[in-house]
Amino acid sequence: MLRAVSIQLTDACNLACSYCYFAHKAPRAMDPATIEATLAFCLANADPAAPRFGVNFFGGEPFLAAESMDRLATALSCGFAAHHPRLALRFSTTTNGTLFDARALELVQRHRIHVQLSLDGEGRAHDRYRRYRNGRGSFERIEHNLPLLKQTPGFGVRMTVTPETVDALPDGIGYLLDSGVMRIAVAPVSEEEWSEAALEAFARAWRRVTARCLIEQQAGAQPRLRMAAADQAAIEEEAGRIGCEFGCGAAVHFAFIDHNGAIYPCQRYPGYFDRSPEVRIGSVFEGLDPLQRSRFIAANRCGAKRVCAAFTPRESALSGSQFCRDCLVSGSCGGSCFALNHFVTGDPVRPPATPGRIRQIMLAVKWQTEKFEEMQRSTKELVHV
Repeated sequence: MLRAVSIQLTDACNLACSYCYFAHKAPRAMDPATIEATLAFCLANADPAAPRFGVNFFGGEPFLAAESMDRLATALSCGFAAHHPRLALRFSTTTNGTLFDARALELVQRHRIHVQLSLDGEGRAHDRYRRYRNGRGSFERIEHNLPLLKQTPGFGVRMTVTPETVDALPDGIGYLLDSGVMRIAVAPVSEEEWSEAALEAFARAWRRVTARCLIEQQAGAQPRLRMAAADQAAIEEEAGRIGCEFGCGAAVHFAFIDHNGAIYPCQRYPGYFDRSPEVRIGSVFEGLDPLQRSRFIAANRCGAKRVCAAFTPRESALSGSQFCRDCLVSGSCGGSCFALNHFVTGDPVRPPATPGRIRQIMLAVKWQTEKFEEMQRSTKELVHV
């Protein structure tokens, strides 16, 4: 049974972001027959024991198929009210923000669709990768639409960071906080290797970001800053954290349905592997393939993933004597995104080094911040004595 799905309403996108893992897009949208089959699949496979069922509307750019979003949200709401009255339904979507207008705002408010905006900071840093097909940057249009976007339910921003834009990370976070955006998911690109210089730059940038968040907190604001290891992190947050022993919810309690009705463990698999049948786990017309799905569940929940060397002595990692399940932060990392592992290393149970190194930096800064806050509390207590 499933607790969340992501539905690709359309494969079309009006941007041509160079780091997008869906490299080969087609201007095709989900047709009426596939929409009906998707509705039936969700109703038949929703876990009645879960507190809620999450539905994420994905693209391409989902607002190119706003009518389909409206139709599916309406049908799902009616269907779950009739067949799963005790199961709360939670909608979300991820958008590039360029097409968002008053009609889109009315749609998401009517269906209570939580919105995550892809915005990589301010100006030049954002426009480096997130451009229209003619090469023009998209930041100016998104900034124009931001007041409307901020009125959407559960609004937050996903900010992708690369080695080339990492120096602009603090200013980008500052721009978002100054604009009143308090929910920010930072997503370092892990498909490529980060050099030592780039990792050092990330450490410097993350310390500045953390300091800015502390200032906001002291002023009474409540910024929520986290690292988005993979796209379904935000979806799972909306659906309720997936109850896995290890790994994420992909293939276990979560699935991705593409515009043709094919089902994958998560949205990264069809992008990384160009919709290969080898990485499919079923279709909305025929249901889930138990054998194929079990392969991915085993890989995802495998506690014997090889360590990435970020938290263990390098010689131990190279000897193969250490496993992710023995790592002190396995509960936080889960052995990295197993789709990313599969794509980068060729093995879903062998993580690349970059995600672990970045997480190591973030945890170190978090520890330093907690020590600083502890010192502040101690100082205040001494003053009041």
